[in-house]
Amino acid sequence: MTTPIFSTLPERVAWARKCSGLTPNRLSVLAGLDRSHVRLIEDGAPRTAADTVGKIAGVLKITTDWLIRGEGEVPDEEALRALGKSLGANDDVGPDPQAA
Repeated sequence: MTTPIFSTLPERVAWARKCSGLTPNRLSVLAGLDRSHVRLIEDGAPRTAADTVGKIAGVLKITTDWLIRGEGEVPDEEALRALGKSLGANDDVGPDPQAA
C-alpha cells in the first residue's frame, strides 16, 4: 500500500498512530505526555512544541522531519504495525472513548 501524502502535522501524526494501532491515549502516555495531548494535536491544536513532536517521533520510530514537514524518510506501515504490537497496541492504559 502506498503511503498517502498529508499536508499537515495533525494528519501525519494521526496516520502514523493509526498504522501502529495505538490509541491517542496510549501514544500520549508512551511519549510521556498528558493523556489527551496526542488527541489535541490530531484535532489541530494551534501549536505543537518541537520537543513534543520529538517524543512522538521517538515512540513511533519515525523522523521528526517527516512529522513536521512531510519530508525525509516515509514511515513504513508494516513497521509501524509491528511496533504498535510490541508496544501493546491492544492494551490501552485507560478509557479513551474517542480512540480511532
